[in-house]
Amino acid sequence: MQPVADQIIAFFLLVLLGNLVGGIFDCYRFFRRIRRLNRWGTNLGDAFFWLIVTVFTYIYLLGSTWGEVRLYVFLGIGLGLFIYLKYLSKYVLISLRHVYLALNKLIKIMIKVFLPPLKLILRILLLPATIAASFFSIFLRGLRHLRTIIKKAGRHLGKKRYPPGPPPQDCP
Repeated sequence: MQPVADQIIAFFLLVLLGNLVGGIFDCYRFFRRIRRLNRWGTNLGDAFFWLIVTVFTYIYLLGSTWGEVRLYVFLGIGLGLFIYLKYLSKYVLISLRHVYLALNKLIKIMIKVFLPPLKLILRILLLPATIAASFFSIFLRGLRHLRTIIKKAGRHLGKKRYPPGPPPQDCP
């Protein structure tokens, strides 16, 4: 059994854990709002959220209370979650939104800056393959044209032709 002072410290650590669980929940809620998950995505996201929270809580409880689960553990986590949702959640969601918009803008700027040189480098690197593909395309076009000519000649040669006039006299 832990001394009372250790239990009080553990209680405050569990309140912090409740705050942390609330923060993880807000991150997940923000992600769901951005991605507009369908039913399956929501179910998978919920399962993943609870898996993360369960593992994190288990590790935290082992470190702070040596794995002992008592009433003050549930009260501390619940109180921390309540405090977070009541007073901090709104500000965290606003901060997450600002960070998301800033990152989105930064990524768009980086794409505008780095994509043209990357396209140029890619074109230079793929130039031999492009030339080879062009020659191959021209070669195939020529083969198709040759095949058409051969077919026409075959049809033309396959027709029975009688020479004009009588056959030559020299032939037996």
